[in-house]
Amino acid sequence: MSVFVGATIALECSVTNRQSTELHWLRDNKPFAYLTYANEEDQASQWENYEYSDDPSGTGGSFRSRHKVAASGALQIFNARILDSGKYTCLASNSHGQAKVDAYLTVTGLYWL
Repeated sequence: MSVFVGATIALECSVTNRQSTELHWLRDNKPFAYLTYANEEDQASQWENYEYSDDPSGTGGSFRSRHKVAASGALQIFNARILDSGKYTCLASNSHGQAKVDAYLTVTGLYWL
């Protein structure tokens, strides 16, 4: 997927059997965020993020202000930045096994001629 800086993105990750399922998002093979479903009816019993800051100076926004894991499992990125580019992996696991899917995101700047 290719988008411009400032776009809102939703990377879908659908889970059909939510019974005691954990859904992990990885970015460039590093832990990024996760969601836990307690039971089949649960839309999302909790979602948590790993310690993450996309701006070492601390002035550019935190995980919670620009990234969200929706109850559906989709990873939402608001106000996309070039540094959001990378490989995103959705990894779902429960007692029946695990499944994963990769998505590649490229965020490019706007150029005026």
